[in-house]
Amino acid sequence: MIEHSQRRRIFAIIKAIVTWMKGKGVTTTVNQVRKQMMADFSELYGIELTSLSSDKCTYEQAEQFIGWLQSNLESVDGAREQRQSA
Repeated sequence: MIEHSQRRRIFAIIKAIVTWMKGKGVTTTVNQVRKQMMADFSELYGIELTSLSSDKCTYEQAEQFIGWLQSNLESVDGAREQRQSA
């Protein structure tokens, strides 16, 4: 089962992504982005990740999801840094 610390990390990363999206003029919410990211992750890796509070979401799946989210955030941050330095 997913740990509370993992849930906090997931929401912190998603909030950072939402902040970036809102800066681009996109109207969205943390829950909308979380659900879409979970669906994208599930499709990409073939892992059913429908709920972070489900007993079906294992510690390992949560860690893999966090890693994937982090890489998405880093690519957003990297793109932002490249535009700022140009």
